[in-house]
Amino acid sequence: MRTVFTLALGIALSLSADAAEWIESTYTHVPDPTQHLRIYGTHDLDAIQPLLDAFVDQTGIGLTYVTANSRALHEQVAQARRPDADLVFSSATGLQVKAVNDGWAQKIESDTSSAHQWRNRLFQVSIEPIVAVFDKRRTPWMQRTRSRAQLTEQLRRRAETAGSVAVYNPAISGLGYLLATQDSEQTPTFWPLIDQFRAVGMREFCCSADMLDAVEFGTSMLAYNVLESYAATRLVTNPNLGFMRFQDYQLVVPRTLWVPVWSPRPDLAARFIAFMRAPEGQAQLPARNRLEQLNNTQAAPLKPIRLSPALILYLDDFKRERFMQRWTPSDEAPR
Repeated sequence: MRTVFTLALGIALSLSADAAEWIESTYTHVPDPTQHLRIYGTHDLDAIQPLLDAFVDQTGIGLTYVTANSRALHEQVAQARRPDADLVFSSATGLQVKAVNDGWAQKIESDTSSAHQWRNRLFQVSIEPIVAVFDKRRTPWMQRTRSRAQLTEQLRRRAETAGSVAVYNPAISGLGYLLATQDSEQTPTFWPLIDQFRAVGMREFCCSADMLDAVEFGTSMLAYNVLESYAATRLVTNPNLGFMRFQDYQLVVPRTLWVPVWSPRPDLAARFIAFMRAPEGQAQLPARNRLEQLNNTQAAPLKPIRLSPALILYLDDFKRERFMQRWTPSDEAPR
């Protein structure tokens, strides 16, 4: 769990000793206690804080932002019907669609465009292209890698000298499970690639940030399926890192928001959604993450993940169990 600190003067970032273990951090910026929005999200605080502060500065509405892993967010906030939740903000699109489909989200009439939303209950506010990150000094050959099939073959040839590969743990990460199942649908090379990851050493993590740490600190040679916005931030401070956008296909994940039917302040939640989808909110995002970039995702190799009930299929208990058996094979697991 990440280390967090306490700040003063009405803006606080804290994690008390008796806080729930699933909570990673809590950020509060409340200039007016009478108007207080509570958001539960998966977006790392250092990436989203400028946007949160811009919302508070423009509207005067205070907020608390609680960071958690995507699966914990679904189980502890949505499924548990956490009574103080006004917004659920996540890139684990399958779990977000499931929450709406299960009747947990209320209808919101937004002042912004009706595009990029589902049933007026699930609202897309940004996009996240997915990349792989490596250390150019340790693995210069990865700069010539163009496809997953090529990566599989290169790892096979270098199995004795290759280092470990950092991946999401799909058992605990909703985003990781989404990306892995989407990969398995896109190409027959996915499972051979995972088998090769396992052959050289596959290390599983909860979050993109931890996967990037593994590459930056030299404990893994490659981080597979990480958020490009996080990778781009690391490249600014560490020019030895590089990332590859595969030319066979590149997944593009939507970040979405929904308002629980039990939200105590749905009016404030609706204002946050409108702000995020409006030019003022979009301007706070990196250029490649803005909704306007959706027009550029229609051509190969980009593969945007659509808001659709089809995403719920892999959340079925039987299909999930079968997938995880293949992900973590044993003598009894079907191959």
